[in-house]
Amino acid sequence: MASRVTKYTAIVRPRGKLFEARFVDFENCVAYGLSPKEAEGKAQFALAIWGKYLNRFGGTMPRPSLSKSDPCDASSYTVSIPLRYKLPAG
Repeated sequence: MASRVTKYTAIVRPRGKLFEARFVDFENCVAYGLSPKEAEGKAQFALAIWGKYLNRFGGTMPRPSLSKSDPCDASSYTVSIPLRYKLPAG
């Protein structure tokens, strides 16, 4: 079965003693870590779970937004998180 990779933008910023990775295209898909890299890694896992949830309940993944319009300040940055999913046969 073939697969496809789509990249979604997350904004990584400090939140108290943690770092938060919040997806631009998924309002409630958020991951936290003790470091920015840990938040990015957990964001990839959270995105995969989000995709499985939507797939299971008949939802569809939105097209990724353009990252140039994402609100960032001096303490935050954007990162592209890949989501790999299998394409249906046929």
